[in-house]
Amino acid sequence: KNTFMLLVNALAILAYPKTKQVNFLIELGTLPSTDELAIQFDEAYKVFLGIVNENKKYPYSKDLFKILDAINSVFDEMSNKSNNDFWETTSLSGVEWNKVRELAKEALQLMGAQFVQGCG
Repeated sequence: KNTFMLLVNALAILAYPKTKQVNFLIELGTLPSTDELAIQFDEAYKVFLGIVNENKKYPYSKDLFKILDAINSVFDEMSNKSNNDFWETTSLSGVEWNKVRELAKEALQLMGAQFVQGCG
């Protein structure tokens, strides 16, 4: 897969409604932990940024990078808190995950990616 599609796929999973995220985690075998959702984004985001920085070309809007940074910041903030509940499936209904979903949808729209049916 190319870098763009890795990031699109990671964002699509973050944009899924809670039930689809839970099903994804069941398929991965990581339930009840949600950290795999963040790990997939983190890995794709780092590769994407590396390639963009290496090419010195920015075919994407600055707004996209702001949104990706915002998603990354939510995950960093939750990782730095002593509250590990964020990384449990019970938290997928919470404010932080809802914020991540909305940001992921915005990023996908800016990237021109189409939602699959039922994704949003």
